[in-house]
Amino acid sequence: MTRFLFLLGAAAVAQAKLQKGVDIHCVGIRAHALHYEVEGEETNGDSLAEVRSAQINMEPLPSRDDHCLALSKSENRSQEVCYGVNQDASCAAAKADLPLESGVDCKNLGAEAGLFYSLNYTMLEVNAVAVGFRGMTLKGALELHTSPSASKVAMKGSKVLRDNQATRVVHTLVGCPVCVRVSVSVAMPTTLDYSLALNDAADLTVGAEMEVEIGDMSMTWEKKHGWKKSVETKPTMTMSPVLSGNVDVRAQLGLQMSSSLQVDIDKLAWYHVDMAPSFPTRFELKDSSSTSPTLCSDSHAEFSLSHEADLHVSMFNKTHEFKHWGPVKDFSKGKRLHKCVDVPTDEGLVIV
Repeated sequence: MTRFLFLLGAAAVAQAKLQKGVDIHCVGIRAHALHYEVEGEETNGDSLAEVRSAQINMEPLPSRDDHCLALSKSENRSQEVCYGVNQDASCAAAKADLPLESGVDCKNLGAEAGLFYSLNYTMLEVNAVAVGFRGMTLKGALELHTSPSASKVAMKGSKVLRDNQATRVVHTLVGCPVCVRVSVSVAMPTTLDYSLALNDAADLTVGAEMEVEIGDMSMTWEKKHGWKKSVETKPTMTMSPVLSGNVDVRAQLGLQMSSSLQVDIDKLAWYHVDMAPSFPTRFELKDSSSTSPTLCSDSHAEFSLSHEADLHVSMFNKTHEFKHWGPVKDFSKGKRLHKCVDVPTDEGLVIV
């Protein structure tokens, strides 16, 4: 009997196959290297039941970005590597104005980032998972524009600029015939809360342009030690006021955006970076009795950043591990913004 069991074990070992290699995957025009080393019996990738061990690592590979650019042109695919709301291909400007209410519209918010993911797995047990972003930059214009045709001069509301529907950016099998599925999706749900009180309908643009260099952000979960923040970052923020108008106006404006850049590893883990820029502003006409009046705005812009992670390993239609982290605030910074612009008037005309 002992000899029979030994032969069965030897046969099982003989059936195990070891597969390893590197695949290049394009997310827009940004190349990512997908390293893998898997061992087990032949499987179609629907489960890890036949996989004895798997080590998978995905990270940006800038040296191959030219390959992805050429591929996107030859296949007429999107070259966009920016996630966000109403952003153009540069990720720094709006494609068009977004209407909020009649005669009132707003601008854009976008994030550029590479994706990072790693998995260390042995039979029926996840040893470590890491997930996050590399080289993350947030760009946007938190602006509001009103026109004289606005139906009302006092308004308050909330608008979903982008829902939480995710875009699948990687969906592939590695290590075949010992197949392991890698499926990665990205979403950026964004909501804008706004309030505006004008003394009269006006042609007015007010807000701020901002760029936040966030850098690398990721989380690692290890079976022995639990969650830990993989990379410490010190974001840098630049913000400049935007103001234009040509009327005598006094107003109060409130703009606050809630946005979350989210990466999801199917049936394994997700990671969220939550961002909240806000822009409360007062503006009014100065020296209105003179022939050279100026329109001035004063605001205290703020930006906060936090992160959250979740591990939910699913095998055999059952969740084997469930661990949650956060949310934890990483960064918060405020900046006073002041700007005045000349208001054009007809010669000899005094605004009262």
